[in-house]
Amino acid sequence: MELSTRPNIVDIVIDLHSRGFTFDYGLSQNELFCSQNKSRLKASEFDIREMYYFRSDTEHFYEKMVYAIDAPDYYIKGILVISEKMHKCIFPEIIQNKLQEYVSKKRIMFINDIL
Repeated sequence: MELSTRPNIVDIVIDLHSRGFTFDYGLSQNELFCSQNKSRLKASEFDIREMYYFRSDTEHFYEKMVYAIDAPDYYIKGILVISEKMHKCIFPEIIQNKLQEYVSKKRIMFINDIL
């Protein structure tokens, strides 16, 4: 992946799309929901392949996370974008466990000071 010195969320999403992560996921209770194909995935049905963390130290401080989601049994890959506040407050326990499983196995790419 060729990125500028400071990749931003758009760069990451474009790169993931070019590698087949084309569906958009959102959180729906204890599942991931894809609006394009109306599918719902339980934690046992997907894997997190990549995770990117963005933090801005500017006056408009924010933290965002981008997850590359793979559901191999369904042959679909997509992206979940959430804010840190959302992550801490409303992530269902089963999804949090999936994320902790990923974090314990993989190196997270931290990207600071993204505008």
